[in-house]
Amino acid sequence: MITGVIGVLIQPWRLLANPHVCIYVWLGFYGGLLGAVAGVLIADYWLVRHTELRLADLYRRGGAYWYNGGWNWRAVVAFGG
Repeated sequence: MITGVIGVLIQPWRLLANPHVCIYVWLGFYGGLLGAVAGVLIADYWLVRHTELRLADLYRRGGAYWYNGGWNWRAVVAFGG
């Protein structure tokens, strides 16, 4: 439901009506957003965890990758800053 509402709110028919908007504005915004997310993930893997990945903890409640309510507040701050 949430995805459907967001899909209607961004008005995809307006993005497709003008190719310039779709290519330069929307894809630029989307790429910038995903670049920030990828930067946080890469920094966490290389700098914080020193390339050590505990595979079992990815799926364990209370493991090394479990955060307060499922949110890593440090990652949220890094993404916003």
